[in-house]
Amino acid sequence: SYDAVKIGAEYLRRYPEGAYIVPVIERLNVLADNLYGEVVLYQSVGDVVKAMERINKILTDAPLSPAAGKLRDRAVLEAKAG
Repeated sequence: SYDAVKIGAEYLRRYPEGAYIVPVIERLNVLADNLYGEVVLYQSVGDVVKAMERINKILTDAPLSPAAGKLRDRAVLEAKAG
């Protein structure tokens, strides 16, 4: 168990075929989803800096997570709307 996406990302970089790959990816996805919730919260209160910090963590350390997919989908929708 770990509590930072960076730790999970580091494990995956070091041991791409490690014995704990499935639970590490599952935990990474949960943590990335939690960060996504923080992104939505910080955007709703207007704290762009904190939202961007969380977006950066997701896209850097969990780029294949469902949360990263949500961020990409939102970016495409906003680009089309703008």
